[in-house]
Amino acid sequence: LYGKYELEDAAVQSLRAHYRKQRGGKLRDVKLDRSVEKVCKDIADSLQKVVSGSVSRQHQTELGMAVDIAVTKKGSKPIVFIEVDGSHSLMRTLDLTGPSPSQISRVRGPVLLKRYLLQKHGFRIAVVPEDFWRSLADSREKRDFLRELLRSAG
Repeated sequence: LYGKYELEDAAVQSLRAHYRKQRGGKLRDVKLDRSVEKVCKDIADSLQKVVSGSVSRQHQTELGMAVDIAVTKKGSKPIVFIEVDGSHSLMRTLDLTGPSPSQISRVRGPVLLKRYLLQKHGFRIAVVPEDFWRSLADSREKRDFLRELLRSAG
């Protein structure tokens, strides 16, 4: 019944290539605040000193999802994706009677879904809270934290 509407394989491959090239369009780009963007840049700069591979910000995954930072070995798939929990990924809870004051913010649903899907497809995800990164005193402490974060992510 619907056979006449089925696309040929060449058309499907062409559309996939176009989608990958355009990365879902400009409307799908994530706009970060300046503070989160500065933290992402600082983390990426520190990662450059820690890993031998390449580090990219606002990386587009093969699933079409944008992640804050990706660490890749040359010519291979990403080793780990690093997400920064900041104003773009957290929301304030209305229930302030929770177990501790540190749980006033929760991760937004779309961000949790993205992380879940990436993990289900075999990608490793590491999360860095923006406030924690800002609390690290010097660049050596930041590099040590990133080494441990990458080690624990696999």
